[in-house]
Amino acid sequence: MSAPTLASLFPRMNRRRFLSSAAATTAYAGVAAARDQVEPEPLPEVVRIGAPERPRNDIESWNLGLITAYRPELTPAENEARNQELRTDLVHFGRFHVRGRYIETYGLANPRPIDVKGYFVIGNSDDSGNLKGALRKWGRKYEQDAVIHKGYYRDAELHALKKLPDLAMSDKEKKGLGRFHPNHLGLYFTLMMSRAASLLPTRVEELHLGPNDVDWLGGRWQDIGMWTPQRFFCPCERRVYFDDTGNRRDA
Repeated sequence: MSAPTLASLFPRMNRRRFLSSAAATTAYAGVAAARDQVEPEPLPEVVRIGAPERPRNDIESWNLGLITAYRPELTPAENEARNQELRTDLVHFGRFHVRGRYIETYGLANPRPIDVKGYFVIGNSDDSGNLKGALRKWGRKYEQDAVIHKGYYRDAELHALKKLPDLAMSDKEKKGLGRFHPNHLGLYFTLMMSRAASLLPTRVEELHLGPNDVDWLGGRWQDIGMWTPQRFFCPCERRVYFDDTGNRRDA
């Protein structure tokens, strides 16, 4: 059975145009910036996901990955420059932009907010490991601890790019994270970017150990989400929602 196309996953988004969005954004950025017409508020992009018990649902057929160029010891300007360079590296893949704010030591007297940017990268279902190899290559280029990859009808995996004793992982080791779900986006980015104070729980669901979605590191995501990249015919970004029920949800 052939895999669903991205056109079937995005009712209002053409697959070819989506995968070529990076090139269109770069080529026409100056033209889009020159437009003085006020654009209407864009509607959110809604991706519907089949129920977990379905043997072949939409999200399961995606070959995807998560990556960031962010490093906590760098300045916001340095991280922004690295993020822009990573976007250029991703020009041959489809992508969503990931943005979020993580609050370290949430609930304490001096919580530390951290603004993070990254990418949700989409490859072809039959790319023979090209996306996974690219994620590892770029992760090392930007000195990342780890990246996340989910293959065609496979579970998500955390791929260590250096020795991570706090996660009981060695360089090049991978750890299964179970069935991929975009609702775990914050958890995935926490795993990629933060050194744990204790060993990684055996199940992703156990990473939320406290009230208010406080994770096992004592922090929480104030907000994290995905946006479509800007395109020539649609210069406004649109937030992406993943809907288990099949019902549209407003922004």
